[in-house]
Order: sequence, then structure tokens, then C-alpha cells
Amino acid sequence: MKNLFMYILFLIVSVFSFSSVSADLIPPNSHPLDLCVEVVNLEQFPDINLIGHIVGPMIEDLETYTIESGKCLTKGYKFNLLSIYKSSVELDNLLLEEVKVYGGYIDENDPLIKKKVEYSLVELDSTKMILYKSKEISSYNDGSEDKVELFVNPMVADPLDPSVPDPNNDSEDKVGSLETPVDNSPLGLIISDKTEEKSFWKSILCFFSGIFGKGCK
Repeated sequence: MKNLFMYILFLIVSVFSFSSVSADLIPPNSHPLDLCVEVVNLEQFPDINLIGHIVGPMIEDLETYTIESGKCLTKGYKFNLLSIYKSSVELDNLLLEEVKVYGGYIDENDPLIKKKVEYSLVELDSTKMILYKSKEISSYNDGSEDKVELFVNPMVADPLDPSVPDPNNDSEDKVGSLETPVDNSPLGLIISDKTEEKSFWKSILCFFSGIFGKGCK
């Protein structure tokens, strides 16, 4: 009985070990993607301490580390999950949940080989802060120039965006721009056609009602 138990235990460990090794292999017609995720402006908040919290199938105790500005975030084993907290690992202090820091692999026909993602810390008030993706740089292996994408803080409206009304401007033109426009599309013609069709069938019904001596309202 003991030998049978040891055999089953050995079999389970072997299966999990084989799965882990297989998961590290890059599939055919694919190449790895180098991904680096950073928080870039912590020096602007010297009193703020950001904590990376790692959870995963192999982690039993609380595993955390202090996040440093300009250093790639890590999560250990690639199947672990990383979340970022301010000061302490408490729900109220959660800034980002399940941050993707592992690039994995992509199709061989895709020239993308490296991506750098930058997050910025923003203070909304004395107690509330957010982390948002502020910049992304993609590098390629086909000679193309790096692609740089900048992102606006989602909590701050862009004053140069004409679609955002200026609350300090009470002009009639600004108020008029917020009114619902009149629909002059062909849809109005379709509605009119349907109305005429209903009137036609109503007249037919009235005709037969007159034959049987019934009135038509």
C-alpha cells in the first residue's frame, strides 16, 4: 500500500514537472517578446512607497517587494500574478491588479521583438492616487523605427479637446453645441413611407367594413 502511494505521488510530481518544462518551450513559428514594465516617476513622490504583491500556485506566504523607479517589474514564476499597492497590501490601497509583466511569445511573422511599458503615478488629492499607462515603446527586427505611443491621464480632461465644453464659458454658441441636432437623414423618409403604408391598409379595411355595414373610424 505504501509503495502504491509513493508511486502515485511520484507520478503526480512528474506530470507537473513535465507541464512546467513544456510551458517554457517556445512553439514552432514563434519568437519571444521581451517585455519591460516600469513605474517611471516615483522620484516625484519621495514619501510614497509602492509595493509589488505576488500570488501564485507555488507561493504560500505573503510575498512582496518594494518597487523602484525605472526598474522592470517582476513576478517570479511566469504563471504568478502581480498587483501593485500603495504603502500596504490592503484593498483600499490597490492601484493596479494583475499587471502583465511577462512578454511570452508571438508569431514569427510579427516583427515585434521588444516592448517597454511605462506607468506614471498621479496624485488626485491628499489621499487618492492612481497608476496609469503613460508611454509604450515598441521595437522591431525588420529595421523599422521604434513606435512610441503616449497616453493621457484618464482622470484629467484635455482642455484643448473641442469636444469637452468649457465650464467657464457661458456663451450661446457653447450651449447650442450641446443641443441634440435635428435628424435630416434618410431615416425620416423611411418613417414617412411606413406611415403612408399604414394609411393605405387602413383605407382597405374601411372599404370592407363599409360593405358589411360597419363604420370606419
